[in-house]
Amino acid sequence: MKRIAAAVLLLTMALTGCSGYNEHYSATVLISSEGNNQAYQRFWKFKGTRVLDLNNSDKDKDTLYYTATLDEGSVTVYVDYDGEKRELFTIEGGEEVEDSISGIDFHHVYVIIESDGTCEEGDFEFEIA
Repeated sequence: MKRIAAAVLLLTMALTGCSGYNEHYSATVLISSEGNNQAYQRFWKFKGTRVLDLNNSDKDKDTLYYTATLDEGSVTVYVDYDGEKRELFTIEGGEEVEDSISGIDFHHVYVIIESDGTCEEGDFEFEIA
C-alpha cells in the first residue's frame, strides 16, 4: 500500500510540472509552442489557465516582447521570472496588445495565461530578445 501511495505521489508531482503553477483548461483548436526565447499560443476557443515556459538561451538578452489579439472574452496574462507572479496585461475581446518589459535578468520565464470564462480567436506571442 505504501508503494502505491508513493507511486501516486510521484506521478502527481510529475504531471504538475516544475513551474509550481497548475494548468487546467479546455480548448478547441489550440496550437502552442514553448522553447528557448520564444513561446506562443493560438486558439479558436479557450477557457482556463495555461502556462508557457521560456528558457533564456542568451544571458545578454533582457527584454520580453509580447503581442496578443483576442476576438471575444477576457484574458489576463501574468509573468514569473524570479519566483513572483506579476500581472503583465489584460486583454478584452476586440483588442490588440503589443509591448515589452526590459532591464530584467531573465533566466527562466513562466507566462501564465488565464481566461475569465470562454474566449475566442486568441493569438499570444512572447519572445526574449
